[in-house]
Amino acid sequence: MGIPGVDGLRTQTNHVMETAAVLGIEAARAKIIQQIDETMSSHGMAIDTRHMMLLADCMSYKVMAGLVSPVLSAPSVPVLFHVTHRA
Repeated sequence: MGIPGVDGLRTQTNHVMETAAVLGIEAARAKIIQQIDETMSSHGMAIDTRHMMLLADCMSYKVMAGLVSPVLSAPSVPVLFHVTHRA
């Protein structure tokens, strides 16, 4: 993360798969929680932190288990929590 002119301490990404590849799955999980919280609070909605953590656990487990295809590593990953699960 050493690019001239870029402050590596304050620069952030919204790409969860990139975060997982560079910083690990725990950082990606934290990024998922942060994005859910920012998105919902920007719409005036509050979600219990435990629910966001559970959702992030499910999403990061799927990444670790290889259940998420490379196609989903595009910008759709940050908004996967909007899709309902179908049995």
